[in-house]
Amino acid sequence: MIYLLLSRFRLIDITVFTLIAVIIDIVIGVYGLFGIRLYISVGIPIIFLLYLRWGKYALLTNVIIILVHFLVHYVNIYVMFTHSIGLFSLSIAIFLRRWRKLQKKNIEFQHIFFSFFILYAVMFFIEWFLLMLLNQDINILVQLLNHSLNLVLSVLLLFFMSKQNDLLVNMNIYLQDSVKGE
Repeated sequence: MIYLLLSRFRLIDITVFTLIAVIIDIVIGVYGLFGIRLYISVGIPIIFLLYLRWGKYALLTNVIIILVHFLVHYVNIYVMFTHSIGLFSLSIAIFLRRWRKLQKKNIEFQHIFFSFFILYAVMFFIEWFLLMLLNQDINILVQLLNHSLNLVLSVLLLFFMSKQNDLLVNMNIYLQDSVKGE
């Protein structure tokens, strides 16, 4: 019975956050942000949030966001391929989640920031490396400019999420503590 409630809660939680990410990424991808067409994705910090909350169960959200980006931000097949692989590299958060600093009910923002920054840097360099491998001569500074605003906005979004009670938490630990009454 408890497992059924947990799996239903997890499904609803992941579905709601996935829908938020998909809708906002589509709107920003199609209409831009304040009318300016830039690469900005709310999906990236939400993917991180869901990996932190649910671990491997966030893989589906990661794939859905990749498909949304593929459809909305299509430039050419090489760029979209590298971007898709880069986005999928966020799945290493499954392993980062085991870091002791993230195994608490209340995670300090510095640990959230550090974890997210590592993931974003991995994603960034994988994309850039693959672009170079596929002869898509993109200067690293251009790549950095493409991602810098998105990184800043993602960190701000994560900061605001961290101020909400029980949002940026490992849900397994949170629910175990709740059952114990702590």
